[in-house]
Amino acid sequence: MRVLLWMVVCGCLLGADAPEGLKPGMPAAEVKKAQQAWARHLGQPANKRVQVLHGVELELSLVPPGEMVMGSPEAENKDNGAELPHEVALTKPWYAGVHEVTQAQWEAVMGGNPSRFKKEGAEKAAFPVENVSHNDCQRFVEKLRALTGLPFRLPKEAEWEYATRAGTNTPFWWGESLNGKEANCNGGKPFGTMEPGPALGKPCRVRSYAANPLGLHDTAGNVFEWCADWYGKYDPAQGSDPQGPQSGKYRVVRGGSWGSPANLCRSGRRVFNDPASPGSSIGIGLRVVLDVPDKASKVGAVDVSRLLVLGNSVAQHGPLKSVSWEHNWGMAASAADKDFAHLLRGHLARASGGAVELRVKNIAGFERNLMAYDLAAELREELAYGPTVIVVAIGRNAKEPGTPEEKANYRAAFLHLLKTLREKSQARVVVRSEFWAEAAKEAEVRQACEAAGVLYVDIGGPAGDAANLGSAERQYEHAGVGGHPGDKGMQVIADRLWEGMRKGWVGKKP
Repeated sequence: MRVLLWMVVCGCLLGADAPEGLKPGMPAAEVKKAQQAWARHLGQPANKRVQVLHGVELELSLVPPGEMVMGSPEAENKDNGAELPHEVALTKPWYAGVHEVTQAQWEAVMGGNPSRFKKEGAEKAAFPVENVSHNDCQRFVEKLRALTGLPFRLPKEAEWEYATRAGTNTPFWWGESLNGKEANCNGGKPFGTMEPGPALGKPCRVRSYAANPLGLHDTAGNVFEWCADWYGKYDPAQGSDPQGPQSGKYRVVRGGSWGSPANLCRSGRRVFNDPASPGSSIGIGLRVVLDVPDKASKVGAVDVSRLLVLGNSVAQHGPLKSVSWEHNWGMAASAADKDFAHLLRGHLARASGGAVELRVKNIAGFERNLMAYDLAAELREELAYGPTVIVVAIGRNAKEPGTPEEKANYRAAFLHLLKTLREKSQARVVVRSEFWAEAAKEAEVRQACEAAGVLYVDIGGPAGDAANLGSAERQYEHAGVGGHPGDKGMQVIADRLWEGMRKGWVGKKP
């Protein structure tokens, strides 16, 4: 009866031709096939990378809909009143983080690292954040949504268990037992075996252990993971997409941690904690999930779902001590969501009424090297992202073309860039003029745009108004930083660019 309900619900929501979903006891190879089939059905990648800030990404894996027996049989947990087995159907696909949120990812969003086992430098990208409360995680998710423009959230408890099981119905996705060899837990207190195993006593690098059939690492052990739900008894009447109690005192945590007995790392094991407590002694972190869009975000006929901005330091610049710049966004905006790329994303999202994903790449190397710049190598990841709109905003670092030969070379290099973007993607390409008025360069860029059939938007050199400079808003140690657009200048760039794009797209075919 539950299978019939799932088929009816999924058929209504996702189409009668929807592929088969996951089922309890499904072989790993079939789980992977179902994941790929759903990716094709949805027109979405099975594995997805979302840029948080340049150099900081979230990797996600598609979770197809399907069914499971949620909870634990008595053989697993004799005192299983809180884990009573019951059939559940998950009727919509979603993305789940391939691993727990790392310290680098948390710091990129929140600006600090609360971890008890804090790492430095590149190590922050390899270890999970922990020592975070449910309240902290909700603030993280809220900021992540604002930064990326995408509907990230904490997983519902049923989603967490379903993704963890990945079609399996055993205590752990790999089988019946755990003693610290298959996951980071207290192997001295094993489950399903009498043989004790290793106990690291601290978090380890994410991906240190094998992934489940859906490609998810560390669903057992390493750090506990917060879920969205309040803790309470299961409601068997919630057979499809259960939401958990409407209120409560504690929030659900799942998965166990480095210090947990193996029993606490079972797929069906339920634990709870005060939402205001970071669980310092037990190690609680999080794994984010992302809803799959119901449809493409469009402005008229133009798909704006995935925006790629190729620019220079106005678009993105990482920390640089020599000029006392400490951030990783458009110089000299006060925050990432105030640089022109993020503001433009906001314009597109409001105009389309949907989610718009953003990726930014600094290609100042092209400005300096022109035809010697290896476009195929430098833009491989950006083009693999599948942008639907590409904005090119460069020129400042290029040498001013004076002679006819220099002008022709500059124009040819720019034309080569535009043709490459058009040939290697299905995106609408838009070129905007620079923040600083540079007539000789812009004249050649206009001609290149005409030759390539690309929309050119003249934003009128906002740097001519000193009020648009960063130095008008705050004091910078280096004059070069202060000469970049401040928050007002970034807003002017985004507004003028969006207006030019809107006008240029009116009545034009995709």
